[in-house]
Amino acid sequence: MTRTTALRQLLARWAVLCTLPLASVVAIPEADADPTELVVKIGYLCEAIPEREPLSLVEVVATDKGLAGARLAIGDNNTTGKFLKQSYSLMETIVPEKGDLRAAASAFNAAGVKLIVAALTVDRLLELAAFPEMQGALIFNIQAQDDSLRVAGCRPNIFHIIPNRAMKADALAQYLISKQWPRWVLISGTEPPDKAFADAIRRAAKRFGGEIVEEREYSFEAGSRRTDTGQQQVRKQMTDLTQRLPDYDVMIVADESDIFGEYLPYRT
Repeated sequence: MTRTTALRQLLARWAVLCTLPLASVVAIPEADADPTELVVKIGYLCEAIPEREPLSLVEVVATDKGLAGARLAIGDNNTTGKFLKQSYSLMETIVPEKGDLRAAASAFNAAGVKLIVAALTVDRLLELAAFPEMQGALIFNIQAQDDSLRVAGCRPNIFHIIPNRAMKADALAQYLISKQWPRWVLISGTEPPDKAFADAIRRAAKRFGGEIVEEREYSFEAGSRRTDTGQQQVRKQMTDLTQRLPDYDVMIVADESDIFGEYLPYRT
């Protein structure tokens, strides 16, 4: 399981668990249910955007990023709920790439689902939040890390489970400075999220007194997935990437796409 997969599972689980304090606000009465039982419906919404395949077939491609965490949390909630007269259900909706979010919002609204865990990009998240059907709902953001969501993109019906890039970069910079490791090498990928996090690191360096002594960019060029075990990256590309650097304390890797960062530990 990659770092991105594990994080999304964890954030989805947190998002579902975060609905516990709000349960009494959005409880949905069921005609055949025990009138003393609290029934809470939670939605999970994501968009099926194809991801770049890992270099090697040895690396398993997760098909349930985030969703597995939400399912686990529902099980946890219902285990405790048996003793507290609480019942939780999960309505899973996966729209195709560039699919109809409005239809998904309408389906949630018709089913009485007012708590929605959303694994969406920033544009699609804001699109969802703007629908009339979502004005009485609370959307838990577990994916979009864009800093704009805390400023111009702030919406009253979106609750952020995941930190934005500026928060993560600031926390990392403060820790490194407190450990007296001020000289950094920054290596970033070529994908837009990688570049966005690299920008956040540059901003944090200026704020907290870090010095980026050198920057390098890694361009991913995969070989045949059926024959390449990943050793070409490990033995050749990673060593070339980290050679001939100036003196530094810490290497910071901006690789939100999980393309090359996992090959760097112990090879700097």
